Amino acid sequence: MLIQEDYFKNIFNTVREAILILDENMRVLSANRSFFTIFKVDATNTIGSLLYDLGNGQWNIPHLRVLLEDILPKNDTVDDYKIEHTFESIGQKTMLLNARKIAEMKKGPPIILLAIEDITARMEIENGLEKTRKELEAAKIAEDEAREFAESIINTVREPLIALDHELRVVSASRSFYEFFKVKPEETVGQLIYDLGNKQWDIPKLRDLLETILPQKTTFDSYEVEHDFIIIGKRIMLLNARQIERGRGKERIILLAIEDITERKKSESDIMKLSDNIAVRNMKLETLNKELEAFTYSVSHDLQAPLRSVSGFSKIVYEDYADRLDSQGRDYLVRIINGSDRMIQLIDDLLRLSHISLQNIDRMDYDLSGLASAAINSLREADPERSVEVVIAERLRAFVDPNLMRIAFTNLFNNAWKFTSKIENARIEFGATVKKDTKTLYFIKDNGAGFDPTFAENMFQPFRRLHTEKEFEGTGIGLAIVERIIRRHEGDVCAEGESGKGATIYFTLEENKN
Repeated sequence: MLIQEDYFKNIFNTVREAILILDENMRVLSANRSFFTIFKVDATNTIGSLLYDLGNGQWNIPHLRVLLEDILPKNDTVDDYKIEHTFESIGQKTMLLNARKIAEMKKGPPIILLAIEDITARMEIENGLEKTRKELEAAKIAEDEAREFAESIINTVREPLIALDHELRVVSASRSFYEFFKVKPEETVGQLIYDLGNKQWDIPKLRDLLETILPQKTTFDSYEVEHDFIIIGKRIMLLNARQIERGRGKERIILLAIEDITERKKSESDIMKLSDNIAVRNMKLETLNKELEAFTYSVSHDLQAPLRSVSGFSKIVYEDYADRLDSQGRDYLVRIINGSDRMIQLIDDLLRLSHISLQNIDRMDYDLSGLASAAINSLREADPERSVEVVIAERLRAFVDPNLMRIAFTNLFNNAWKFTSKIENARIEFGATVKKDTKTLYFIKDNGAGFDPTFAENMFQPFRRLHTEKEFEGTGIGLAIVERIIRRHEGDVCAEGESGKGATIYFTLEENKN
């Protein structure tokens, strides 16, 4: 095989998956450009760091620990390991992981190669959303290790890969290429690409890419080809191609990555058919939302009892038998207790969120200034040692459901109180500005930790937290509850802020039409 460092680098430029290289202690040795792009991180805070510490601990994912610390040591190779996780900066992601433990090499101990395919878009498009694409780029590896790394990468990534010489004969192909196209190495390597599968690969658009486009552009991405294969049927493929110059006296090689988008195209077609009747689709969505709320409410109730049993009995074991356990055993128990307690809190929050959607709304003219004062008084009673300047505008009233609005104000003022806890001269203000589009614009403002304004649109989504658990405790449900209550009052809610300079939550409410 004609594999060298340039070949290895161009593999990284061609494949679409994020790739990490870890040492035996789970520290990041290298990562490709796609990893940084997809997960919104930079090399400075990634290379040399413990994997679980990346993104302020966002990568401390239990299922990832199970893969790397329990499964991989026993198997050396793991494919199609599915993980779902919500990241603070990029939201919820569904990922398929391929992992390889590579045996000790000349210059050091074993390493772990981790390929991460983001299948969030694919999962979403099956429900009527559009898939986003990703690209991968190069990571530097020493030349004497390039061959072993390149072979491992080729057989780890999920996309079929094929390398061609300057005559367009096959130099090598990945395991996934053979599996997907149902061919064997002895029928492939050394053959002209157009002759593969009894000339099934003699495709006019492929000839155009390899013989006309690629010689002029050197690289080409997302080139769509449709073809009906005898064995695997009609397929729609996206091709990425790289023409690699290999140095003096050596002919070029071409690296071709193939992504099968047949199912995606079918899903897009189905979505177009559904969109022809928007009214019907919305009525389906409305029914599903109600069923989902009811399902969440029911499941949350069913989950609480066993979780409380786990937490309760774990605490009993810790209290009565801790002295019979070693430090590791006690640590495990503490983790179980903390994890189950946190899950109970999350379920309670989900119940509250579901209850708000299902609860009847009974509006009346009500004193918002009084609600704000009551919320602040509760916080002062719970934390009497804190000194916070609070300004509440007088005589602010609105046509609201008092119970729901009390819940919203409790969450809003709890947030303001919490995020001003680490500064001196804390200040919280509740007031209203001039009418906006015939509606009064209310606001709750603080001078606390604030947030990155880039994520302002996402902060009202459930479990979307803009600060780590170490910085400020919470489950990320509070603002989602607020948003749902405001929406039920035919209002809008938004946020403005800046890191270290406080935050302001604005909201409107439906005016009394009587």
